[in-house]
Amino acid sequence: MLFKKIALVLLFSTFLLFSSASYVLAHDLQSNDLSDYIRPYDSDVIQLAESIGLKPFLSYPLENTEIAYYWVSRNIRYMYDRDRWGVEEYWQLPGTTVRLGTGDCEDQAILLVSLLRALKLPRNNVRVVVGPTGLGTYHAWVEIKLPFPIYGLEKIAASSLELLRDKRVTISIGEVSSEINVTDNIINSIKTSGLRQNDGWIPLDPTAKILGYPIPFSWWLTYGYNIYIWFGCRVTPQLTFQDKARMWVENRELGRGESISFDVPCLSGDKIIGVAKATNVWKTQILERIQGMERNVGYSGPFYISAGEKIKVEWVSDRAFSVYILTESQFRSWTAGGIIVTAPGSYCIMNTGTEGAVEYIAKYSDNFYVVLWLYPLGYWGVPAKVYDWRISKVWQETICNVQVSVIDPLGTQIISTSITQREVETHFDFTAERNGVYKVMLKNMGEPALIYVRLEEYPIPIVPETAGASEILIRREQEYLSKITEDIGKVSTSITISVEPGEVLVGEEVIVKGYIGPLMNATIALIITKPDGAEKTLTVTSNNNGSFSLKIKLDREGTWAFVASYSGDFIHEAAQSAQIQVEVKILFAKLLPYLMAAIIAATAIIASIIIMRRMLKAK
Repeated sequence: MLFKKIALVLLFSTFLLFSSASYVLAHDLQSNDLSDYIRPYDSDVIQLAESIGLKPFLSYPLENTEIAYYWVSRNIRYMYDRDRWGVEEYWQLPGTTVRLGTGDCEDQAILLVSLLRALKLPRNNVRVVVGPTGLGTYHAWVEIKLPFPIYGLEKIAASSLELLRDKRVTISIGEVSSEINVTDNIINSIKTSGLRQNDGWIPLDPTAKILGYPIPFSWWLTYGYNIYIWFGCRVTPQLTFQDKARMWVENRELGRGESISFDVPCLSGDKIIGVAKATNVWKTQILERIQGMERNVGYSGPFYISAGEKIKVEWVSDRAFSVYILTESQFRSWTAGGIIVTAPGSYCIMNTGTEGAVEYIAKYSDNFYVVLWLYPLGYWGVPAKVYDWRISKVWQETICNVQVSVIDPLGTQIISTSITQREVETHFDFTAERNGVYKVMLKNMGEPALIYVRLEEYPIPIVPETAGASEILIRREQEYLSKITEDIGKVSTSITISVEPGEVLVGEEVIVKGYIGPLMNATIALIITKPDGAEKTLTVTSNNNGSFSLKIKLDREGTWAFVASYSGDFIHEAAQSAQIQVEVKILFAKLLPYLMAAIIAATAIIASIIIMRRMLKAK
């Protein structure tokens, strides 16, 4: 539940942006932006996702959404910030909420969104929502956006509502708690109203409880925002927060041997798009430089200029003169007569002035000449004073040698490529095969180069084939609903056991088999009473079908007794089985009845033989 301070943040956020006074709330971070608290790459969140999620995560978006929702709702106890932190408002990072096991509405919403993102629900499909309630308070919850329609859960949701008909149930959403009579009108209204959504977004609220249990996942997907309305706590979405898109960008010059590196935290399945480019660099070589000369006519050259390179002339003088750039053939044609009386008639480019520059990009490789001609008289004018005269060759450096490598969390190099041509983008995409930090490095092995590199996470969309309600999800929801639709009273539990065989020799084993109902995983204590009255307790965990068994070696003669006991939990009552006894005998004691029977039988046979002989003699 968001208290007065978050309301102030929402109402006066514009004021705070422009206020010079600092406004600091008590937070795990200094940030007042909830987006900064959504952290799917927090180590506690990753560990939790790994322990509860169905794998591969990308194949089970809806199933893992249900698992995460129930986990947060069941395992994070609602606690006011003032009770935990002694302040009215305190925002917790998801790892803090996991470790404490407590949090208010925004803490649980932040954790759930972080967990869903760690379970590979795309960023564009899950967010934290904050808004006012009809009771005058502020609340935070989660919205998800999935491909619709999602078939398979409507019947489950409707049938579970029937089980609540004409019952009085306790409903709580955040800090709001109330009791309502679930009448026929409410049931019929729920069924006929259907799904209420926010432009395709449907709510999930881990703080919402019915009879102390999380609101069924199938209800949210089937009825959406109508749940808040029916249970008397209408909410209005106002602000939304998503974790910020992950991008790493660098644009700077790398000298020879220098490198750029990025640490990229990844979850298995993350796809990272990488692109890098070295920018072309204009390089200059001074071919001729003269400071202070007098000239009316003259030339410089030849200068060999390759195709695509530029020859550039710059000057400063006291009077205007013309500068021409000529190719080899143009120059030979101009000087063919041996006596130069006019300016060049054929040239590449020219410019005139007291201060200026002229440049020409060679279309093909050739020797070039630069001609200076005093404007307009040439030889017949008074020489001009040239204060600065410079001829340069300018070209683009297009070759480079930048090595690109990507190393996985185990230190294995998974990508090795290089940038050898400037202005050509080099791509190095990769998909993370395990959780951990991937290191991306660019190292310049050649001449200095301006490097641009960008890494960004590619959002893998949910495909309709994986977004439907699977048999796994339907079965899980049915099992869950069969429990929460009962009243607050505990579920009756029973245990039955059998011990076979019922009679053994000292040192032989017996097998204790049993069942606990309802069928579930549970810790069973098997209390064994020995012939001398001493007790020994063993524990065993029942299987999903409620069965359990133990082999026990009986090492003492006498009567052994066995009792199975279950201590119960917040749903199930405690239970104890009937006592089963087993007789343990030594070998002679076990054989004695058979021996006595054999003796009696032999005696009877001998007596019969004696009697028959006497009768024969009497005849």
